Amino acid sequence: MSISESRTESGADAASFARSGIAGFAKAVGGSLCALFRQDHKARRYRSRWWFLLPIMGNLVGGIVSYCAIRHDDPDKAKSCLLLGLLMFSPIALLVIAGVISGAD
Repeated sequence: MSISESRTESGADAASFARSGIAGFAKAVGGSLCALFRQDHKARRYRSRWWFLLPIMGNLVGGIVSYCAIRHDDPDKAKSCLLLGLLMFSPIALLVIAGVISGAD
């Protein structure tokens, strides 16, 4: 191998690393987040997407209710509803915890 060949190979490795840096990280994080909401198997019974309104309107309680209602028919959609309810509840919980810690009256 000559010096020019080794420079070309190292340059190609650096360029591919630079391209895969942020894009690779975003793909890895996005893939893991999408895996939470992916529905890979067929549901025993089709459940409407209207069930997602319950966790949006009712936060954690709505997520738990929708999970309990559809968990046997469509477990993936039930898990997504529960996670959505938790996601909608988390900012409220963080604000309450921050208020308690800061001692706001």
